[in-house]
Amino acid sequence: MHKVARTVLRGRKLPSAPIKKMRQAIIILTIFTTIATSCFMKKEATVDKLILAGIGNNLTYDSLRKPQLILCNYLEYNNSNELKYAQGDYKYIYQKNAPSYSLDKFYRLESSDLIKQLIDKSLVNKPFDSLYINKGEGVFYVLIYQISDTVRHIIYKPRYLPKSLYSLDSTLRSLTDSSKLVKTKSFSVDRLLPEFEKYLFKIHPPPPPPMVIDSI
Repeated sequence: MHKVARTVLRGRKLPSAPIKKMRQAIIILTIFTTIATSCFMKKEATVDKLILAGIGNNLTYDSLRKPQLILCNYLEYNNSNELKYAQGDYKYIYQKNAPSYSLDKFYRLESSDLIKQLIDKSLVNKPFDSLYINKGEGVFYVLIYQISDTVRHIIYKPRYLPKSLYSLDSTLRSLTDSSKLVKTKSFSVDRLLPEFEKYLFKIHPPPPPPMVIDSI
């Protein structure tokens, strides 16, 4: 009896429709799983923009008598193959119409993967204070950087930085002394700098512009 039953089962063909439906269900489930996984995977964070600026302890005023910071130097990184660099001059504190942020020499230089890796390694997912400086000190540096939609800044003197930022600071500042600087036409600073300036002036309101006495 059992042998007859096994023989009958061997001879029967299983219906193909349920198998096809099962295969289709597996394929659809696989597709949805892949899409869901890709949607929920977080993109690795990276520094999109970075500015390093040396800021003097005086102000200049533009043609509209609007105060502005004096920048000794300005370095801009925007996650590309090229860096922007500019130098400023203190002589403009004696003039009524200073160029933007007293910058009057402009350069470009090549970036590299090593610089990008150092920037990301030093700043991404790292909690830093916004101030590493003693009150009343003169020239200082500001590091402004943007990760996704978040903008942070660090005001500092190099000797007060935590050790985890030593390499980044020294590397970026050494670039400004590089023989690889190539002169270029003037450019505007990134919007992150005016936003920082606005923040700084809100905390430390600048004095009114000096009186201008016309000669008779």
